[in-house]
Amino acid sequence: MNEHSILKGIAVSPGVAVAKPLIMRRQEVQIEKRHIDSDCVDAEVGRFRLAVKNVKENMKAVLESLSGSISKSERDIFNVHIALLEDPELVDQTITLVKQNQCNSEYALDNNIKTISEELGGIEDDYIKERVADIQDVGSKVIMELLGLYPKGISEIAEDVIAVAEDIEPSLLITADKKQLKGIVCEQGGLTSHTAIIARNLGLPAVFGIKDIVLASENADCIIINGDQVTINPLKDEVNQIKSDIKQLGAYRAELNAFIKRSAETKDGMRIGVYANIGEADEAHAADQNGAEGVGLFRTEFMFMGRSQPPTEDEQFTTYKKAVETMKNRPVIIRTLDVGGDKKIDYLDLPKEENPFLGCRAIRLCLKNKALFKIQLRALLRAAVYGNLKIMYPMISSLEEVCEANVVLDECKQELLKEGVAFKKNIPVGIMIEIPSAALCADILAEEVDFFSIGTNDLIQYTTAVDRTNTQISNLYDEYNPGVLRLIERVAKCANDAKIEVGICGEMGSNVMLAPLFIHMGISELSVNISSISKLKKMLSCIDTDLTEKAWTKIAKCKRSGEIKSNLNGILQEMDLSFLLNI
Repeated sequence: MNEHSILKGIAVSPGVAVAKPLIMRRQEVQIEKRHIDSDCVDAEVGRFRLAVKNVKENMKAVLESLSGSISKSERDIFNVHIALLEDPELVDQTITLVKQNQCNSEYALDNNIKTISEELGGIEDDYIKERVADIQDVGSKVIMELLGLYPKGISEIAEDVIAVAEDIEPSLLITADKKQLKGIVCEQGGLTSHTAIIARNLGLPAVFGIKDIVLASENADCIIINGDQVTINPLKDEVNQIKSDIKQLGAYRAELNAFIKRSAETKDGMRIGVYANIGEADEAHAADQNGAEGVGLFRTEFMFMGRSQPPTEDEQFTTYKKAVETMKNRPVIIRTLDVGGDKKIDYLDLPKEENPFLGCRAIRLCLKNKALFKIQLRALLRAAVYGNLKIMYPMISSLEEVCEANVVLDECKQELLKEGVAFKKNIPVGIMIEIPSAALCADILAEEVDFFSIGTNDLIQYTTAVDRTNTQISNLYDEYNPGVLRLIERVAKCANDAKIEVGICGEMGSNVMLAPLFIHMGISELSVNISSISKLKKMLSCIDTDLTEKAWTKIAKCKRSGEIKSNLNGILQEMDLSFLLNI
C-alpha cells in the first residue's frame, strides 16, 4: 500500500513529527500443549517460578538503570508490572492449571491470560482496561522467558522512526531509544492509557485510535504526525513544510523559557494564577523550577498505592511539609485521598462494584473509613504550619458531604489541641467540582467552603456520560461541549458572587484555546501539568479584556462544539499563536 492518504485519530500527545515508519507487530509464537508426567509436575512449577523470578529481577534491574532518566509515572508503571508478578490471579492460578492439567507452564499461562482478558475485557472501566493490558504485557514477558525468546524492542534504532503498532507495551516505550524515536501511532489506546501518559512525559507526538494503521503504513517510505492527523507517504512539499514547522517549534520552545520567571498576567495587567498539578512532594521542586505560582492539585493517592498498608500520619506529614516548604509560602492545594473507580488499593479491601466510577470512591470512601481519613487530615493540619497549605475534598456531590467532612476535620483539630501538637487552626478548605449536581448547586456549596477547583476530566465524563477511553465514542468526550462550558461558567459565577477563588485543575486548564473563555468567566487560577506552565503564561500575556469579551460574544451564540472549537482556533490564528497547540 503505497498511496498518499490522510487518517485521523485521537491526539493523546501533541506535536508534529516526520520519519520512516517502524512497524511493530506483536511477536507471534506457537504455544503447543505438552503433557507433563505426574512426577515432573513439581519441576515444571519450579521452571515457571524461576521464569517469573528472572523477569521480575530483570525489570527491577532495568528500573534501577533508568532511575535518573524517567518520570514518577513511568516508575509507577514499572512498579505495577513488578507487583503483577506476585498477583495470585496471574501466578497462582497458572500453577493450579499446570497441576490440574499436567501441562507445560507456558501453555497454562497463555490460557490463564486469555481467560482473564476475556472476563475483564468487556468491562467499560479505565482501571480494568489498563489492568488487562498490563497483565498481557507482563504475561508475554514470562512466556518469552519460558520459551527462551527475546521480544523485539525499540531500544536500539539506527535512524529516525515513528513507531506504528496495534498497541505498544508501556515497558517497551519506557526503554525506547529517545533520540531516534520521533513519534507513536497506534490502532488502540486512549488518553489515559499508560502508553499515552509516557508519550506525554517524553514529549513524543502520539496519535491513537486509527484503525488498520499498521496495514496502511506497511510499505510507506515516510509518515507525518500533525496533531490528530497522520499522513501516509506525504508529498515532498508536505515533508518540507513539516520539517520547517518542527524547526520553528524548537525556536518557539526556546522563547517560552523566558516566561518561566515571569508572573502570569494578561496584556492589560490582570493576574491569573498558573499553578502545577503534582503527584509527589519531589515534583514540587520541578514545579518551582518551571515557574509555577503554586500547586493547584497535589494528588495524594499515589502515596497510598504500591504498598501493603497505608502511610502513617508521620509519613504523610513529612511529605506534605516538604511540598509546602518547597513552594515557599505559595499556595499548595492538597486533595484528600481519591481512590476507587480506576484507582484500586488492595489493602483497603474495596468491594467489587458494577460501576465503580459511580460507587464508593474519593470522599465517599473516606467518610466510610474515618480512621483512615483522620490520619490524613491530622497530617495536613500539622504540615500547614510550615506553609500555605489548603485542603480540598474530591468528588463532592452534596452539601451534606462537605459538612460531614468538616465535622471530621474539627474532630482532628480538637484531638491535636488536646495532645499539644502544633497545627494550623484556620486552614482554608475547598472542594472539587466534578459532578454535575455540585456544579448545579455551586451557589449553595460556595457558602460553606473557601474555594472551588473544577476537575474537568470527570466533569466532562459525568456530564456527557462518555467513557473517555472508549474509542467507539471518544469523539463524544468533548471539552468544547456547550453543556460542559455552561456548567463551568455557572460554577465560576457562583464563586465570584460568593467572593471565593475558583480554579481549574483538569486537562481543560492546559488548553490554551480555552484561556480567553476562562478569563471572561472569572476563573482565578489554572492548574496544569508542569510542561504546560510557560506556554499558558505566554497565552495569557497576549490576552486582554477586549479579546475575552470578543471570544465570549462569539462562543455564546454557538450551538455546536465544532463551532466553538473553530471560533477559538480562529482567535488563536489571528494572534499568531497556533504553534502553542503543538508544544
